[in-house]
Amino acid sequence: MASVVSILSAEDLSPLISRTYTLDLIPLSELHFQFQQSYRHHEHTKTLTPLIHHNGVTYLYVRSGEVLILLICYGGSRINVVELFTFIYKLETIMKSYFQISNVASGLNRGYILDNFDLIYELFDEVMDFGVPQLTEVGILKDVIKLEVTRPEFAEDYTGDLLKEQVLNNEVNSSVLRGATNTISWRPRGIYYPKNEIFVDLVEYNTLVIDSDLNTIIRNEVKGEIKLRCYLSGMPVLRIQLSEDILKKINTESLKLGQFVDLIRFDHDSGIHFIPPDGDSTLLSYKVLNFNKKPLVQVISYSTDVLDHKNRLMLNTKLIIRLNVKIKSNFKNIQISLPKPQLPNNNNNIDNLSFDNNFNPRFKSKYGKVLYDFSTDRIIWSIESFKDNEINKIEEISMTSQFALYDSSDESAGKVDLGMNPPPKRDTPLFKQINSGIDKERKEDTTEPSSEFSKKEIRIKFDLQNETYTGLKIQYLKLEKEFRENKGDKWGVVPQDDPKANDKKEDEAQESGYKLEYTLFPWIRYMSCSDDEFVYRLK
Repeated sequence: MASVVSILSAEDLSPLISRTYTLDLIPLSELHFQFQQSYRHHEHTKTLTPLIHHNGVTYLYVRSGEVLILLICYGGSRINVVELFTFIYKLETIMKSYFQISNVASGLNRGYILDNFDLIYELFDEVMDFGVPQLTEVGILKDVIKLEVTRPEFAEDYTGDLLKEQVLNNEVNSSVLRGATNTISWRPRGIYYPKNEIFVDLVEYNTLVIDSDLNTIIRNEVKGEIKLRCYLSGMPVLRIQLSEDILKKINTESLKLGQFVDLIRFDHDSGIHFIPPDGDSTLLSYKVLNFNKKPLVQVISYSTDVLDHKNRLMLNTKLIIRLNVKIKSNFKNIQISLPKPQLPNNNNNIDNLSFDNNFNPRFKSKYGKVLYDFSTDRIIWSIESFKDNEINKIEEISMTSQFALYDSSDESAGKVDLGMNPPPKRDTPLFKQINSGIDKERKEDTTEPSSEFSKKEIRIKFDLQNETYTGLKIQYLKLEKEFRENKGDKWGVVPQDDPKANDKKEDEAQESGYKLEYTLFPWIRYMSCSDDEFVYRLK
């Protein structure tokens, strides 16, 4: 259990707002001072961790933008660290939802906390009681706490969701208060929509690393998730069925189900039964390691050659790629980044040849646009979409580039240097000292990827609509019945009498008095995307 929840400024660690839950504390200002001293000490010695023990007190903190969310606890052996860190992240998500911070990567702003201290205190009272986490469901809290949010002038523009909330009734639904302590705490009662729709997105992210020199796949991983956006009335129980043959390839240890999934029935039934939260949620996420299948975008060949064109030496490159899907027109936003070509080693005069900056490089491709980025020395081939269906009949597409060369032994040609003279070299002792320190920091920094690899990689980004890389499909999504606790319904209980009771759900609903009072309109969309790392390493 936690004794104190505090929000501190990340810049100087000064407390912005705090809430005390127990009476066994020394003065709170002393605890904050001890945390500041311990934090700065560990930061100076480069031993900083999210959990700090000092004088019998445990400090757990998470940084979010300009603030630190801090929990102060007594008794190190009795602390459930995983539970408390989960609570911190839940609290961060709740505040982001209230402040309408749509970007997940963005953190909390100091101005939000100072301008909404009354809202923060209300949240502190609801999410924790006597140091024990209580209610952390955003949907329930928004129906209980309806204080107006003060947004700083530099905050993001109002979104459609915020404008929708501003016109809602400010009265608290009494069923919400009952739902906070019921079995189904993530969905309040009394929800009504004139048209009952649910939007399902099955999205997969592909990570691929191929060594073109050895012609081997170093890494081929798939991360997938099923996202929901629910606009359904009442308390519906839904069942979704995924393709079982593909589901068997997914490691069950990497399968993460949402809180609202009936886990007991999932172990005894191939379908997934769940009561969806209102609005956005994630049904499940999964990961497939060492997936054995051809890449969606495959580099067939990449070649360079020096040719004599109109009495001038030119370096020609050709890239051929293959899209390994039947309907290639489903590809959108393809971007292929190539390094500046290197001179081939089989040329006899290779040591005397250099790129001629007087001539712009030339590019040719039937699809998309090709540009050269001088800041990174990379070729960018972008294909926004395929406008015709002829691409479905073509196996491979290609792009060629041409760079002018000159003999560097020729002094007159060697004087050209982008139209300006280079700045004079500094040779003062102070400059050498500063420059050596910068070089040392760059060598010690190992957070960035290897420059040798990044310079010799073909990086690919893409979006593939209406298909998944693993082939996972949603066979059906249906509404089974409405959950009614007052009629004896129990969540997470397996029927013992008939193992095939799920196939007779409609008859059971009629006999027990349940009635499917509306028609469900499901909208399902598939998408495969490249992850942060989808590269082909060159020789």
